[in-house]
Amino acid sequence: MKILSGIQPSGKLHIGNYFGMMKTMISLMESADLYVFIVDLHALTSVRDGQKLATGTLEAAAAHSNLDSVVIDREKKSLQFTDPKLQLDFGAIAKGWAVEKVSQELQAAGYTNFLINAGGNVRCIGSKGAEGLPWRIAIEDPSETAAAGDYLLSMDIHDLSVVTSGINQRFYLVNGRRYHHLIDPDSLEPETRYLSVTVLTEDSALGDALSTALFNMDLEAGLQIVEARPELEAIWCLPDGSLRYSSGAECYRRD
Repeated sequence: MKILSGIQPSGKLHIGNYFGMMKTMISLMESADLYVFIVDLHALTSVRDGQKLATGTLEAAAAHSNLDSVVIDREKKSLQFTDPKLQLDFGAIAKGWAVEKVSQELQAAGYTNFLINAGGNVRCIGSKGAEGLPWRIAIEDPSETAAAGDYLLSMDIHDLSVVTSGINQRFYLVNGRRYHHLIDPDSLEPETRYLSVTVLTEDSALGDALSTALFNMDLEAGLQIVEARPELEAIWCLPDGSLRYSSGAECYRRD
């Protein structure tokens, strides 16, 4: 089993600068009672177009996905696995966490108006140009029939992150069917309830983790989580291409 740069977890691993990211992930799951179940299909075995992972391979991976097997020492900033076959990566939060760190560094250096686009993770600070215009952000159409440059909608954004998880970037094909990376923890197959989920919030790391978590939840359960937290808004794209909004999300739309 490997973690981060191939380090074996049989002993304690000092995670240093990664600790903030780990703490953010754990705090989110504890506060919102969320468990973000991710099986990276490409990491489990050598996968090429035209091949599908065997059910037994997926079931074997799922048997070693218990968060209770991760022991965190906050004081020493270390972690240890009690299950030697457990795999841990930060794929559902790492990019958002990095974007937020860069944003904080830029603000500390005195920058007041900028946009960071990390592909699916966009962080907007201040406004655009001398006129003080909002940043115009477009959400890509995730449907299989969409052409390059097709968008679901565009939004005007100040001082927020816009983070999207969807089926259209990371996938492989088996007999013409897309197998994307967002996995239903019950079926161990790609989640089919949505084409994409977009989260709007200040903290890009929070948005990154939640867009993944909401993708794996029923719409009503996801809405309850978003509506309970005033710093969050979300947009769900359903399989038929229709959109569902949290109570304050649609006001950002500009078409």
